Amino acid sequence: MRFFLLLFFVFVNILCYAQVGISTETPHAAAELDIVAPNNNTGVLIPIFTDAQITSDVNAINPTHGMLIYNSTKQRFMYNAGTNLAPIWSIVGAIPVIDDIAHLTTYEIEGDMRYCATNNRIYFWNGTEWKYLEP
Repeated sequence: MRFFLLLFFVFVNILCYAQVGISTETPHAAAELDIVAPNNNTGVLIPIFTDAQITSDVNAINPTHGMLIYNSTKQRFMYNAGTNLAPIWSIVGAIPVIDDIAHLTTYEIEGDMRYCATNNRIYFWNGTEWKYLEP
């Protein structure tokens, strides 16, 4: 009997698909999270931080790679293009700025770019190494 119960729960877990819908009972099939504004008059509020909060303590935000925030000082959306230990907060749509080429990592995606403020060069990842653009 226990075997059949275990088998039943295994099949139920396999058949379940966890999608979350907010203000909808039928989330879109392609979305993990589907947020619907019931009257088309509301939106999503992204976490808001100031420059001081972003730079004061890395652990205060715990910025994982790709994390999206709104910077109220710059009045821009920003994302972490670095790591959680060495975040590179970049404005959405801009090339991430680094202060030293030592901050270039090797886990990037081919075509990624970084601007180094120290030597005023733009670097791009060609899939195997960082190259800088010649003027």
